[in-house]
Amino acid sequence: MAKTKIEFIINAPEGLKLSIVGSSQELGNWNDKSSVELKYCSDCQKYKIAKMLEVGSSHEFKVIANKSWENVEKGTYGEDVANHAFIANKGTKVEINIPRF
Repeated sequence: MAKTKIEFIINAPEGLKLSIVGSSQELGNWNDKSSVELKYCSDCQKYKIAKMLEVGSSHEFKVIANKSWENVEKGTYGEDVANHAFIANKGTKVEINIPRF
């Protein structure tokens, strides 16, 4: 099956070691130790990574700090947030804001 590049762009507090962990092998199969580390872009002040995923495939993920579920993303008031879901299509950019962990 054909694959396409999916860009993940995460706006979160600087200075953290962030990873995405999700529902496919490419995203770590929900295993925090297999999560995909994001790179911090000092020019745009966001965390980024690109992954090749099968066209039309559905995925869900969360963002964690320090490769641990103990440090999963939270909402503005410290509440749990739903998984981020997307379908991998050509040109897909997944952009999210994370206020806290």
